[in-house]
Amino acid sequence: MIIITIISTFKFFKKYKNIKKKYIFIIFLIIIILFILITTIKILINLHNPQNLFPYHNTYNCQSNMVTIHSYSTKGYLKCIITTCYVTHILHDKITWFTNPKITIFDKKNIPIWRITANKAALNYNKILFLHGCVDIRNLVQHTSLQSIISNQAIINLTTQSVIMNTKVTVYGTNFFSISTKMHANLYTQTAIFIDDVKTYYDIQYIP
Repeated sequence: MIIITIISTFKFFKKYKNIKKKYIFIIFLIIIILFILITTIKILINLHNPQNLFPYHNTYNCQSNMVTIHSYSTKGYLKCIITTCYVTHILHDKITWFTNPKITIFDKKNIPIWRITANKAALNYNKILFLHGCVDIRNLVQHTSLQSIISNQAIINLTTQSVIMNTKVTVYGTNFFSISTKMHANLYTQTAIFIDDVKTYYDIQYIP
């Protein structure tokens, strides 16, 4: 009788132990699911927060509204002026972010020759400017063959004034405009090289 009781008790605890393991596994699984849901919600909230358009937004070293930046060459002449409604500088990555920037590029005689606008821009320590959203590059000099360049993204080297566009780009010139998927250009020499899927349309005027 005692032996039967001991065996029954052992089976009960073994069954209880298995049930306990199942509950622990279920609880652990619920915790993992809750963690994933909370993390996903935080990511979605950050994506819809305008302040999080800039990476490392909690680690920038300075920020300001309505800023004008003058850039000069080593010889002392004015190279460009950048105006923006909001700017942040990240010292760790040596990157400056601009919101709605307007960049004016000057020649060696301090005459403005190009006006560049975009929704966002990032400038690194190598003076490489990354433009995003509604990029509009307009020539301020009259009677030039290359009048304006429009795209959604652009990379501009402010030292050499070379431009790289790897998205759809439209170039307007004198009596023509061209569309391409990629383009390399130089603002100083006012030249453009179309790379892929080029279509050019001409406005032929009749001269009697």
